[in-house]
Amino acid sequence: MDELKPEEKQVLEKLEEVIGKTIPRRTLSNSVIFGVEIFGGSIIGLGLYGCDLGHLPPFIGDLGGLRELFLGNNKLEKLPSSIGKLTSLVKLDLGDNLI
Repeated sequence: MDELKPEEKQVLEKLEEVIGKTIPRRTLSNSVIFGVEIFGGSIIGLGLYGCDLGHLPPFIGDLGGLRELFLGNNKLEKLPSSIGKLTSLVKLDLGDNLI
C-alpha cells in the first residue's frame, strides 16, 4: 500500500477529526461510499458519503492530486473557494446535499 506524503497525511488526519472517524483506505469506484484511495503518495480519491458534513473544510484544496471527490448525502450548502485548487479533479459527486 502506498504511503502518504506528510502534507497529505496531515489533511487526512484533519478530515478524520472533522468527521469523527477513521477514513479507511480502499479502491474507489463509481459507487464509492466512504474511503480514501492513495496512489504515488497522494490521495487521488476521497469518499465522504453520509458523514453529516455541514461544510467542507478549506484545507480540502491542499489535496492537489485529488481526481475523484464523493460528498453525497451530507448537509453541504456551499463549497469553499479552495475547491478551485483541485486542478486534477475529474469527478465531483454532490448528490443529496443542500447545494
